[in-house]
Formats: sequence, structure tokens, C-alpha cells
Amino acid sequence: MHRIRRWFLLILVATLGTAVVTATPTADVGAIAYARMDNSGRYSSLHTILPDGNNGRTVHTIGPTGSISEVAWSPNGQEIAFAASDEAAYSIFNQDIFGVRPTGTNLRRISNPPQFAGLPGGRATGTVTGTLRNNSGRNNVSIISLYIQGATSGFSIPFFNHLDQVSFSLDVADMGQGELQYLVLSWADGMGGPYKEFTVGFVDVLPGQTVNMGMVDFVGSTLQPELSDLSWNHTGTELGFLLTNGNPAPWQIAAVGEVAGRPLANVPLLSTLAMAPTENIIAYYRVVGSEGVIALNQVGGTLATEQIILNDAMSSLNFDRHIAWLPDGSGLVITVNGEIFDYILATQQVRQLTNFGGGVQVDRVSVSPDGRTIVFGASTTPNQSDLYLLDRQTAGFPITQLTHDGRSGLPNWSRVNPPTTHVNFLPFIGR
Repeated sequence: MHRIRRWFLLILVATLGTAVVTATPTADVGAIAYARMDNSGRYSSLHTILPDGNNGRTVHTIGPTGSISEVAWSPNGQEIAFAASDEAAYSIFNQDIFGVRPTGTNLRRISNPPQFAGLPGGRATGTVTGTLRNNSGRNNVSIISLYIQGATSGFSIPFFNHLDQVSFSLDVADMGQGELQYLVLSWADGMGGPYKEFTVGFVDVLPGQTVNMGMVDFVGSTLQPELSDLSWNHTGTELGFLLTNGNPAPWQIAAVGEVAGRPLANVPLLSTLAMAPTENIIAYYRVVGSEGVIALNQVGGTLATEQIILNDAMSSLNFDRHIAWLPDGSGLVITVNGEIFDYILATQQVRQLTNFGGGVQVDRVSVSPDGRTIVFGASTTPNQSDLYLLDRQTAGFPITQLTHDGRSGLPNWSRVNPPTTHVNFLPFIGR
């Protein structure tokens, strides 16, 4: 194992031409949250570590399926949000946003609540029945799960041909008087999948009673709502992300918990997004014609309010781009095709901070509270990644390796020191 780690370090140095220091990094404020791979190569657990390499701890481990794809500290350091796909069968998204205290307590599902694990979670339940009809014109459909928000289980149908009908009955937790709860079908056929077909605002569950929905038609919607580029707004009241179903759209979810969410801005063809730490501004990368641009916009903005700050003629290599704000909102840290840059808004100055020269994939960047140090994940081969710290205020921009397990990625740096003991927290129950 030690030989493998040393080999990876040598490859990183040789590939970049950037010095990697093995000394202990200087301590800084805040903690770094990140995800760690299991033996199968999926990001299955959430961890924190101090920037000096001490006090590493496991915060949460997801279920035996799915993976973590995003990590983001709340502005006050009280909660870590992360995107994970282990409850995709019970949601209208393919990944959902979860929140957990850095002490590992108070796990909750923020997007499309409630969390499936542990239902009914003390809520009163009722029964929802109905008949599902295949009215899609498709044969050999497999309904992976018919699910109603709050149900304690899903209902699967292995083979479902055109005009077939199947009765279903689910025990469902009531989300509140008069609250309409969504229905979602996760399905696939020989042509592809899994896909999503859902109705938001479907049924009002009545505690202790049976509600019969009658005939419900499956029409074969091929939605694949993927979630990426998670960040909090500066007040900690909203989480922004890209919601992809063909055209990636900037989207937002209320931090208290919300079904479906709402548009964050009306701009097309985005590939990365970050909410500003000091005001209602977003930064993003967008394709414009044969080029790409990095732009700023206001929350709720349109193309008319967009401010283009950088052009990128390498848009055809759009596989490895990420954006992070400097904590005071004065600029951005940007990755483009495996290299890290910073950009100062006031001076419009761009600096290239790394010279990897190809062969290194930088998966995320995040900045220390004082703006001096950048944490990033670096990988030269699939299913292998470690965290590194880059000093952007020292000549030569020295890099220090923070983790040495070959399985650490998706880092995000808290803006303040997080609590180390349990804090009482009442999760959002209704919608």
C-alpha cells in the first residue's frame, strides 16, 4: 500500500511539474469535509479532517447502494449538505440533498423530504391504493419502484406490457393535513433507463384511512434528473445546484426542506455553478457558440443580466471544470481541464496556480476561510484520489498532500470552526 501511495505521489509530481511537499501543512481555521471511496470505488462515506491533517473522523456512511457526489458546508458550520443516490428509488431526483451535523447527528433529507430510511418516523399513516395502467405504448417495461412520498416501501413490477394493469397498496406517512404528496415511478426497459415519471401534488394521505386513487396511467416519461455542483447561499437559507435533464438548469431548494424546488436563474447550457458567500450572486460556466464563458449573474437573473468575466476557447474539452468563491467574495478559484486558476474581480487578473500538464483530474476546489489555501482532490487513475492543499499566497504555489489513502475526494472547506459537540436541532417535518 505504501508503495502504491508513493507511486501516485511521484506520478502527480512528474505529470504537473509542481512541487508537492510532504511536510505537515500549516493549521488554519475551519475543517474540510470530503467523501471517501469504499472497495468498490463508490463514494460511500462522509468525513471531516482539519487542515493540519489531524482529527479525522467519519461523519456518516450511506446505504449499500448509490454514492455520494457532492459535499458542501453550511455558512455557519452547523451542517454538512451532501448529495447521494442511495434513496433514488424513493425520490423524483436521481440524487437527493441530505444534511447532517458534523458530529454525525440529525441526518435529514433536504430535497424531496422526508428521508426514506426510518419511515414513518413517528408520523401517523394511512393506506393509499390504486391501479397502475401501462398506457405508454411500450412493452417489457420494468417498474423498479412505484413510490408515494412518505411510503414505508415501494411497489415493483418486473414485467409491464402495454395496457397491463396492476393494483397497488402502500402504507404511507401523512405529511400534514391537506398536504398533497408526490407519486414517482422509477422504470426501465430494453431501450434504457432508469427513468423517472412523477406527479408533484398527487394524493392527500388520511391517517388511519384508505384513499383509493383509482386508475393511474403510466405514459413512459424519460426524465433523468441528475443533481450536481452543490453550494449554499450566503444566508444559509437556500442550496443551489445544477439540475440536469438534457439542458442543465440552475436550481434551488429551501434549506429547511422542499419538494421539487425552483429555478435559480433563467440561463441555459451551464456546466458548473457556485453561489456567492456574501451576496445573492452566482458564478457559472456556460457554453456560448463554439466557446465557453465564465459569468456572474444575480439570483433570479437572465441572459440580459449576465456579466461575462472570462472567455474559454477550450470549451470542447469541457470535462473538468469547477468553480469556488474566495470566502470574502472578491474572486474565484477555477479549474479548467485539470489546472487550477484564481481570478480577482476588481483587477480582472487571472493567475495559473498549477502546471500539471495533463493526466491529472481535479475533481473539486474549495478555499480556506482566510483565502490563502485551496483544497482540491486529484486523481490520475479511476477509483483513486487524494486531497491536496495549495498555498496561493507563497511563491511557486507549493502543494501539500493532505490524505494518503488514495480514496478521498469531493472536498469542501468550512468558513468557520464547526461545533465538536452535539447541538439540539429540530429537522423540518412538513413541507
